[in-house]
Amino acid sequence: MKKLMIVSLLLAAVMLFCACHGGDDVTTTTADTAEAPSTTEPAVTEAPDDTQTTEAPDTQPGEDVTTEAPVTDLRAEFFAEHTGYWTEKNGRFITFDINEKGEYRATFAVWNAGGPFPSGNVTEVKKAGDGLYFLLITIDGMPDDPEWYGDGWDPYDVTVSIIENKTNPASIDCVAVGDSVQRTYYNHQNAANPFLDDEPEVSPLITNFVKDYAGYWTNTNGRYIHISDRDGGYVEMAVWNAGGDSGRYGKITEVRTDGKGSYLVLIAVEGRAADEMSEGWSAYDYVLQIVDLGTADPRSMSATHVDESEWTTFYHHDKAEDPFLSGEIKLPDPLGDFINEHKGYWTNKDGRFIQISDTNGGFISFAVWNSGGGFPGGPVTDIKTESDGTYVITIAIEAMEDNDESSGWAAYTYVLKFKDLNGSPRKASATHAFEDSMKEYTYHSEPGNPFLD
Repeated sequence: MKKLMIVSLLLAAVMLFCACHGGDDVTTTTADTAEAPSTTEPAVTEAPDDTQTTEAPDTQPGEDVTTEAPVTDLRAEFFAEHTGYWTEKNGRFITFDINEKGEYRATFAVWNAGGPFPSGNVTEVKKAGDGLYFLLITIDGMPDDPEWYGDGWDPYDVTVSIIENKTNPASIDCVAVGDSVQRTYYNHQNAANPFLDDEPEVSPLITNFVKDYAGYWTNTNGRYIHISDRDGGYVEMAVWNAGGDSGRYGKITEVRTDGKGSYLVLIAVEGRAADEMSEGWSAYDYVLQIVDLGTADPRSMSATHVDESEWTTFYHHDKAEDPFLSGEIKLPDPLGDFINEHKGYWTNKDGRFIQISDTNGGFISFAVWNSGGGFPGGPVTDIKTESDGTYVITIAIEAMEDNDESSGWAAYTYVLKFKDLNGSPRKASATHAFEDSMKEYTYHSEPGNPFLD
């Protein structure tokens, strides 16, 4: 009997313990839930054993979670466009290639020089802008070899910048490993120095330049530039009728262009021994700079010249003589053309008018109809044209002494802006000596205010 009571007491204690803690762990079925009394704590459903969970990053409250962006490997892009040989005119060259191990390799060497040269793996390529790359290269080490090249070197890292030029054939500017000067390297596929070939690969650019600009180009000072196809491209720079062999001349060795009419032409000027006519000079390189001005009759270009310190305009002609002495070239006369096209009266609705005449080669006056008194006027000293067709005309206003109708003024310069609006009747937009804002003026050939007629 005592044993039964003890067992009963133990069972009661176990049931009481379960009743006190069962709200945390009990899992119920739908049927059980329908009959169970309501509780304030929700039921917990256990996840299947094979459910994967993702741990949240270990961050403190308020901290941002950042993910580092993957680094873009530009080596494949760079080597796809630059694999091959790149040579400059003194024989230095660079190669970019991918070896049998799939390693991106760069080598910096000199044609036919012998000896070891820096070569290594390109570990990373960065792009800093349109046509600008930075190559991170680990140069291979070389052991000492006293019998061949002497001291070697340990492996080292170096960064090389590559600047693409918009030329044909393709070229890059680079300070090569082992060099201290930035040079221009031209692309080719043959394993040989293209500048030693009979027809170097840069010749198409030179050939096209010579074809487009062959002939004589002379400025108003009598200096000329003669471009010919001699030796594949040849330039002579001299002065007409100067006497003696004073000109400078030489072969074109390189041409660079932006494709828009601007050229840099490298000329290997030949040396000359001193004689009775000249002190002579050593051979040297000269860079002829040219900007095509796009005119048609005659063609013109702004260019440098060995005998002048400033740019001047050169005009194209075919005959070997000064075209300004023979009358072959007659320059445009912008002032004469302006006066001939616009002489007469131009009046606005306020009664102000501008009179343009061919007196003294070009004379412009400013006045107001029926107002009396003296009015400013003077000869034209300069005329220019802006891109929108507006004329900018400088006028030397003549002095006027005091008189009964005017207090007079000292001589001064006035700049007239005048734009022909064409149409019918003819109109122009212009400033006035009495008003610098642009106003509309109507053309008429007879004196008098047309707005009072």
